[in-house]
Amino acid sequence: MRKKIKRLACLCLTAVFGASLAASNLIAFADDGAGSESVERYSAANIENVTGKVNLSDITLKNLNTSVIENKDNYEVQDEIRTVIVTLDKKTVLDYMPDGADVSEYLSSYSGKKAARAVNETQTELLNAIHAKKIGYSLVYKYKTVTNAVAIKINTQYISAIKSIPSVKSVVVSETYYAPEEVTAEDGAQNNTLANVYKTGIYKSEKYVNEGLDGSGMTVAILDTGLDYTHNAFSTDRFTSSDIGMDKAYVEEKVNGAVTLNALTLSAANGQTITADDLYISEKVPFAYDYADKDADVYPSYSQHGTHVAGIVAGNDTEYKDKDGNPVYENFYGVAPNAQLVICKVFTDDFDSDDLGGAVAEDIVAALEDCVNLGVDVINMSLGTTAGFSTKY
Repeated sequence: MRKKIKRLACLCLTAVFGASLAASNLIAFADDGAGSESVERYSAANIENVTGKVNLSDITLKNLNTSVIENKDNYEVQDEIRTVIVTLDKKTVLDYMPDGADVSEYLSSYSGKKAARAVNETQTELLNAIHAKKIGYSLVYKYKTVTNAVAIKINTQYISAIKSIPSVKSVVVSETYYAPEEVTAEDGAQNNTLANVYKTGIYKSEKYVNEGLDGSGMTVAILDTGLDYTHNAFSTDRFTSSDIGMDKAYVEEKVNGAVTLNALTLSAANGQTITADDLYISEKVPFAYDYADKDADVYPSYSQHGTHVAGIVAGNDTEYKDKDGNPVYENFYGVAPNAQLVICKVFTDDFDSDDLGGAVAEDIVAALEDCVNLGVDVINMSLGTTAGFSTKY
């Protein structure tokens, strides 16, 4: 049904997120082979100045999160319960997939499901090995598609013991990503880009829309703080694409067992049964789930950042006005106004949660895997502060 997302894109996605986790792992858990910790220091980020017009050194030094790079906390002696992501040196489901195959179709096929069972067997062996070492754990997630890994809660003093299991490739303590901050320009700051965001041209996509390059047939996933799906910019009245890449029947097919979605597993663990009716909002937003709070309610309680990002990507409002009530354009278009949106809320709204204001790595990976399982075309992640990593721990 869908033949747009290819294996290379999925592998790139895996590499990008894997690099983020690997950077954190290198800093906090670099092992010299004898169980001791070593920390590699960097004086500046390796960024190429391709324009010759920007002082990248100053930008790097101002934004480099030195508290992360200089983190010398030894989690293994802190004796605390944390979520860790344990990656195996075994195949993922995508590793079994033939070259050129469609990801979503393969995952739904007999061969894809057989591959998923094979990956699950390696994870069961890992968990049995952890149990044999008399290490208590609580299973949070199993990842099979983009990575072969499990997220478990353990006492951090057992990290070295888990690393010693032959099939284990790495153990990474989950990172927290801060929610993106909303910055307000000072009154009268006429030359401030923030105050004149429309002058950047980011919304000027009419030329491409008029040429038919409007995102029709494409599905973009937004991993962020959620979406105000009642906003006019996401109304089906303004969604005019005749090429629907992801309709309700497609979502029902996935929900009814074509693939294993983390969204369903999460809700089931909370005693809830999620159906396609819960996940499907409209033709514009055919799939939406809150991975942080484990339910299908993606409406944001405290941050509109996700709505803002979704609007830039695929909004369409014929009566848009700026903060002063003045019409901005006769028609407001996002970059791809006829693209569909898959909303993955990864920032919690639970005011009793220690993670309020942030998103944790294990939820982000779960959302990423569902995006691949659903066969989305593009994944957008705007995650927090410098490098995305929190200085909370």
